[in-house]
Amino acid sequence: GCNREFSSEDVDYDLVARSRLFHFGYPTLMDRFFAEGGGELEKMFARAAQTGAATSLDLTIPDPDSPSGKADWREILERALPHVDVFVPSAEEILATMAPEEYGRIASNAAGGDMIDAVPEGLLRELGGRLLDCGVKVLLIKAGHRGAYLRTGDVAALNAKGFELPDENWSNREMWAPAFALDREKVQNASGAGDAAVAGFLAAMLDGTTVEAAAKCAMLAGRDNLYGADALAGLPDWQGMAGELLSERAPASDLRLSTAFEFCEDTGVWNAK
Repeated sequence: GCNREFSSEDVDYDLVARSRLFHFGYPTLMDRFFAEGGGELEKMFARAAQTGAATSLDLTIPDPDSPSGKADWREILERALPHVDVFVPSAEEILATMAPEEYGRIASNAAGGDMIDAVPEGLLRELGGRLLDCGVKVLLIKAGHRGAYLRTGDVAALNAKGFELPDENWSNREMWAPAFALDREKVQNASGAGDAAVAGFLAAMLDGTTVEAAAKCAMLAGRDNLYGADALAGLPDWQGMAGELLSERAPASDLRLSTAFEFCEDTGVWNAK
């Protein structure tokens, strides 16, 4: 089907050139993008970047019993990421692709529990540094009920592509955004929560919000997604989300971090010292 045959040649680059952002998800499910060392993924992102649009990438966990699970995703991503501005994997996805040995160890130790609780904060920070060294400008690592780890480099290149991010606020930041409280009686569906978080984050970036507001939009969209019967039904419109940001605050005490981070009462996020 489509996942087997889709390639870089199927992208309308003229349309990409008329856009501010090119977002691509799940090369881990698409045969052409992990074959032969990932050359097709690198080619597509390089061509998209050449149009002048910003680029973003999301993943899934490669199935260990499939050809994708046997591909060298570390090599594939290191080829593609110099052309990726915004990278938005989950903690499990980035470990499975960039640190598969650690992923296997942590998954084994967490057997019977939630793996996300066993992922060391320091490991995500180490991977964050490596990913920025690869060329990523904005990294959001989704971490379920632990919130999200966010790290940025210089965002001037994004602003040159049509974004209007407050440079001093966005550039060279490192923080954790705590998850918002969940009303379990309202939960209907968990399909697409990660995608909703990514959409909230990218929409906030395109709107030119502060980095703290963008992180919280991601957390709100991911949480609100759970309240709908499908992937979209629980989500408010943009004005509704802005209202939620003003009226609701994530509980800082629910996120256990080392002394390398300190909570900011004004913004509601944990900043690296």
